[in-house]
Amino acid sequence: MSKGYIINKNMQNKEITYIEYEKNKGFDVKPKNKLKKSDSIDVTKVVFMSPTLIEKILNKKIDKQYKKILMMVGEIASSDDDDTGRMIGVLNQVELFKSIIKKKYANFMREEQTEKLLKRLNLMGKEIKRRIYQIEEEKSYSNEYQGKSR
Repeated sequence: MSKGYIINKNMQNKEITYIEYEKNKGFDVKPKNKLKKSDSIDVTKVVFMSPTLIEKILNKKIDKQYKKILMMVGEIASSDDDDTGRMIGVLNQVELFKSIIKKKYANFMREEQTEKLLKRLNLMGKEIKRRIYQIEEEKSYSNEYQGKSR
């Protein structure tokens, strides 16, 4: 197993402590912004060890992505156009989010929370698939009868 180090600064006596930890026990996040300052440390990854902090971070990440997907599904449901390509793109987003939850987030989430979220995403996926199937059926039905008329 590979090990990492925790850097802890004690504010009372200005002492810096290095502690070894197992990498598999924490949730790692890569920072988005790369600030270039002369007196700063370049951080490539931050590992959170506190279960409550991990839960809060995951809830924010999941809520943000879930709302984004929910808005895309809402746009598809409210529009009357038959753009199956767009629907397939949203379906791919739903499937990708499900796989991320199963592989990366499920270890840090409560089991009932994971099951609820996956059920909702499965329902969204089924609805999108049903809508795509319905549109394809309508297209094939109209093409079939347009070719026979004179």
